[in-house]
Amino acid sequence: PEADPAMATVVRRIEARFRGGAYSPEHDGGSGLYESSVVLMVLANLDPIAHRPKIEALARLLVSRQLTNGGWDYSHRQAGDTSISQYV
Repeated sequence: PEADPAMATVVRRIEARFRGGAYSPEHDGGSGLYESSVVLMVLANLDPIAHRPKIEALARLLVSRQLTNGGWDYSHRQAGDTSISQYV
């Protein structure tokens, strides 16, 4: 539950990454895609209604990083990485 002290710490850390209605991953490239995807899953599992604006911001970020071939990849590649695409 979100009220659990450990989860509350995680949620505070997540919320600190949102600025001006947008999410800023700690890492760039593929790591940021993994991070953003997992954060979206955390918020959706905690309370998708209460966290809807943040979930939508994460979805916008992920869609903006989608490649023309439909996949996602590290920023230095354009082929599409199966693992990153699976997370996203």
